[in-house]
Amino acid sequence: MPKPLRIAASAVITLGCAAMVLLLASQTTMTYSLPPRTSGGEASKHVTTFGPAVVGTGLVVALTVAAAGWLVWNVVRTPPSRLWPVAALLLIAAVVVQLVVAGMARPTF
Repeated sequence: MPKPLRIAASAVITLGCAAMVLLLASQTTMTYSLPPRTSGGEASKHVTTFGPAVVGTGLVVALTVAAAGWLVWNVVRTPPSRLWPVAALLLIAAVVVQLVVAGMARPTF
């Protein structure tokens, strides 16, 4: 595979993983309202974190760092071609983690 194509493919993998980090990071907080304590009061808003999204974000950040290392390796040298499926699995794993976290039920308050 020519070097520009290798670098472009590696950049797509890295940017895809980074996009999954942004999607997961946007799911880490949840805002909910509690009913008023008195009959004339106002509902109060509260913010909490969604634990699975925090864990998923950390996992996908690690995958993104690995993808960035793969990109640097492609810029500096030519990695073995048998490792390209492993690099593609980085992006696939990031997408799967994002879909699993997005599909999880949020707690009700």
